[in-house]
Amino acid sequence: MTPDNHPAATEATGDPTTARVVAALHRSAEADVSRVIDLYERWVKAGPPPIGTSLARWWDAHLAELHDAIRPPAKERP
Repeated sequence: MTPDNHPAATEATGDPTTARVVAALHRSAEADVSRVIDLYERWVKAGPPPIGTSLARWWDAHLAELHDAIRPPAKERP
């Protein structure tokens, strides 16, 4: 135990609620990473912006896609 009488980060608490919360957070983070990897692979396949495309608008579109991959709209969240 730590000086404040709380378990250290490496100590098991044995609390089933804590285990469920940590498992749910892990699944959520895993889903986020999978969406970002899929987005990255699409971007690599698409290549650079077409000639004549506004780079500002191209980046804005990519940033919006990245935002939606990390934090999907509420209707798409599990």
